Amino acid sequence: MDETSGGWGAVTRHPFGAPERGGRALEWPSADAADQPELQEFVAYWRARCAPDGTPPPRSALDPLELPRKMLGRIILSEREGPRRFRYRLFGIEMREAVGRELTGQPLDHSTMDGALEPFLDMLETVVGGGEPVFLSGSIWWEDRAYRTFHEVTTPFRRDGDPPDATPAFVCTLVTFT
Repeated sequence: MDETSGGWGAVTRHPFGAPERGGRALEWPSADAADQPELQEFVAYWRARCAPDGTPPPRSALDPLELPRKMLGRIILSEREGPRRFRYRLFGIEMREAVGRELTGQPLDHSTMDGALEPFLDMLETVVGGGEPVFLSGSIWWEDRAYRTFHEVTTPFRRDGDPPDATPAFVCTLVTFT
């Protein structure tokens, strides 16, 4: 892991992928991802559901009927089951097609992350611990296909009924591909 600073503060780069095959480090916060209009739109949707003091919204505030249709297939909703333990609760259809398998209900572990587990867990724990969206960019090998560059934003949600000061129990990710 390498940290540098820039206009976004500390940028964490996790070695990931094979540079000789087009891979690059996962980066967050990512100015590239933050510049994606669709990700900005999703963050605006999330912020509109936060409490006035910025407390993350409850999971029930995430209403698929209110999201633009174009986003629905690239949504990933994960539940935090404990420190560094997450389970996919929703894995959008475009994401299934991209990775070549259905992951809804599966734990986020080495069998579902194909070598990228630790950097993603670091990022998810950053979202949960900070209570704010995190933008991430990277390239990943998609199931014996090719490297694909992606940008994503991950936002925290509280469990319905939890007090405002509770640690977020869900994270919702929107992914775009370039």
